Amino acid sequence: MAHRGGVADVLWETRREKLLRALRDVFGHQGFRGKQEEAMREISSGHDALVVMPTGGGKSLCYQLPAVVADGVCVVVSPLIALTEDQGFSN
Repeated sequence: MAHRGGVADVLWETRREKLLRALRDVFGHQGFRGKQEEAMREISSGHDALVVMPTGGGKSLCYQLPAVVADGVCVVVSPLIALTEDQGFSN
């Protein structure tokens, strides 16, 4: 990810602190893993992000955490029924 500098960095630090607070309080994790922080920066800045990680790499958190801290609705499209059920979105 390219360094943006200036106002973008200040805005990111504010969003990052909010994300880290929710990460600890809601999910019980102390910090980001792998490329999660990079994905969070893009997503929380309103950009699209394609997150490719191995199973257990923390992909789900990349959409769950921004949804927790944002006002509004999060729509998740998952092609796998088993994954959807595993993530707790089933009825």
